[in-house]
Formats: sequence, structure tokens, C-alpha cells
Amino acid sequence: MTYRRHHWFAKPLSPQSFNNLLKNPLYAGRIEMPRWGISCYGSFKPIVAEMTFRKVQDLLSGKRPSYTPHVRNNPDFPLRRFVRCRSSDTPITGSSSRGRNHHYAYYHCPRKGCGFRMRRAAVESSFEKLLDANKIPPAVVGLFAAIVRDVWRDRAVERSNTRRTLEQRRRKFEERKDALVQAHVFQKTIDSHTYLEHVDKIDRELSEIDTALADTEARDRDIDRVIEFSKIVLCGPGGFWRSADIDGKQRFQTILYPDGLSLGADGFGTAPTPIVFSHLKTVTDRKSSLASPAGFEPALPP
Repeated sequence: MTYRRHHWFAKPLSPQSFNNLLKNPLYAGRIEMPRWGISCYGSFKPIVAEMTFRKVQDLLSGKRPSYTPHVRNNPDFPLRRFVRCRSSDTPITGSSSRGRNHHYAYYHCPRKGCGFRMRRAAVESSFEKLLDANKIPPAVVGLFAAIVRDVWRDRAVERSNTRRTLEQRRRKFEERKDALVQAHVFQKTIDSHTYLEHVDKIDRELSEIDTALADTEARDRDIDRVIEFSKIVLCGPGGFWRSADIDGKQRFQTILYPDGLSLGADGFGTAPTPIVFSHLKTVTDRKSSLASPAGFEPALPP
């Protein structure tokens, strides 16, 4: 039995078996059972990337490989696979169909027998409206920006002390390095091996100190950009998503809705409020949280 088992693994695949292996969608993470009407992605990790699998199928069918494959990050369909069909609970895909004079883009459910599809423009417009339903009023965003700046200024003293300590440490290591040079080059009291070993340690310490100094300086410079970026996102999330590139769109939508969204004939229905917006709305609903920070004019009423 043992011999036969090992012998079976050692046998080369026949051309037919190898061809069937290359065509098996299971290796790309898909479960296809036409007799049972099942066509979906499995919950297991695929062995082969979907793009690779599609390229292999094109080659096997004699088609020329596409240089713009229909993949997950297709810029024409940023919501592809992020949205699920509400009827079949299947990740929705996207494609374009050619009419008499134009191409028409649709998001549609790939599961056989479902038949759900919706115009790309309608889906993405509905998604932008969903995002904008969560936007924070500019006055509230301005208030929080002022609070952030006040907290940042309060911590500036701590950052200044940190920089001062780092600069003092740097001067001490520079002095040690100068002493090593004097001892090795001029006084000849230490050999080359000892000199290089200690200089290497000092250089590593200096590199870490320089990195820490650069980090404190970058924090001071970046706060204004972070606040301005936050204003854009919080006041107009739909417009921000629309203007972003494909990577930006997919990262943003995944951050807001890590579990994705479901889509039906009525659109996205009642979707959960992203945690960042729900937190801000909860805080702003408390009157005590709306008190103006010191130095912020005009003062808001309690």
C-alpha cells in the first residue's frame, strides 16, 4: 500500500489531467457546480491569483492575453467585489455591454439564475449619496480642528524638550567619536579593530537619534496638512471618493465599511454609519462637547 501510494505521486500527469488541472477554477478560489446552480467565491485562500487564472484560460482557448485584464482593481468598477448582491449574497462584478452606438457599464451579480444588474452610474451615484449622508457640518469640523490645534500646541513643549534631550545625546556621541579619532589617528593608543568597532556603535546611535529628531520635526510640519485633509474628507466624503484614483477609492471605502455593503434594487438600503462619523456625531450631540476651546472665537453657545 505504501509503495503504491508513493508510486502514484511519482507518476507524471497525463496531458489531459494537466489540462483539467489548469482549467479548475477551485485553484483560483471559485466554486463552480453548474448542476446545482452554484457559482461563488469560496471562503478559503486561493492558490492562484484570479488575474493569473484568467490569463491561463485565455491562453488555453487560443485568445491573445489581455493587457488590461478584468481584475479586482479595474478602475472602471471600483465597487466590484466590495459590494455584495443582496439576493444571493455574492460579490458583485462589473462589465460593459455594447449597444448600437454606445457602451453601457453595469454592476451585476455573477451567480447563475440571479439576474440582478444595475447601471454603473446609478450604483456609484447612490454610493456617493450614502457617503455624503454622513458628512459633518463645516462649523463642527472647524471646531474640532481648533481643538486639535490646541492640543497640539500643548504638546509642543513636550516635543521641544524631547528634541533638546536628543540633541544633547547627539553632541555627547559626537564628542566620543572625536575622542576615538584622536586616540586612533593621533595618539595611536587603540588599534584599528577596536576603533572601527566603537565607531560603528556610535554611528548606529547617531542614526537612531537623527531618525527620532526628524520624526518630531515631521509631526510639527504635517499637522496642518492632516487637518486640511480631514476637513475635505469629513465635509464631503462623496466628492473625495469620486475624485480619488482607483487605489484611493478602494482604500477609503474599505476603511469606512470593512465588511462591505449589500446592494439591491432599492440601492444600498439602510447601511451602517462608519465609526469615524458616528463617533463625531455622538460627541457633537453632547452639549458639553460643543463648548468652544480657549482662544477660539467666536464662542459657541453652550
